[in-house]
Amino acid sequence: MRSTQGFSLPLVVVIVGVIGVLGFIGWRMFSSGEDNKKNTATQPQNGQQSLAQTVDPNKGYFVIKEWGVRFKPVNDIGTIIYKAWPVSGIPAGDGSGISLPEGSVKIMLSTHELVALSTDCDVNQDATGVWELFRSPQSLNLSDNLSLGKVGDYYYYYFHSQAACVVNEADYPANSKVSSQLFDSFKTLELAK
Repeated sequence: MRSTQGFSLPLVVVIVGVIGVLGFIGWRMFSSGEDNKKNTATQPQNGQQSLAQTVDPNKGYFVIKEWGVRFKPVNDIGTIIYKAWPVSGIPAGDGSGISLPEGSVKIMLSTHELVALSTDCDVNQDATGVWELFRSPQSLNLSDNLSLGKVGDYYYYYFHSQAACVVNEADYPANSKVSSQLFDSFKTLELAK
């Protein structure tokens, strides 16, 4: 008499074959997922840059690109504007008595808010009453209240005319406030990152 218990050989072969195919598919999917994790960790996707590449080290600072320096503007100063002006052996500022060497550059600074009050505050006009920064490779014999000190290879100085750039007396407080804020900001002058 024949025993009917157990599996037949063809049935066992089919079951082992199905398990083998499912195992192979699972292994490929797992292996593919690991490769994607490695690529995601080392390369940005969809045009995004990594966090280290998008952080601006000069964020929150006002950068004077021509000189490679920056300063931290004090709160609520407004929008600072500047222009680099070549100096040809003439005084750095009206009445300052400071003469700069041939080929020097001065930086004139103001704010959009002051320009809105008076066009005399516009740095594009070489106006009086706006702040001027200048630098020299050697120390100049100036009073300490004009010196910002040495930053990198240069000595930095500032000048501000006693005259306000605004025309209306009602705007004098705004001019004085910006002057004070720029002066305080200049104290943080350092090399740009």
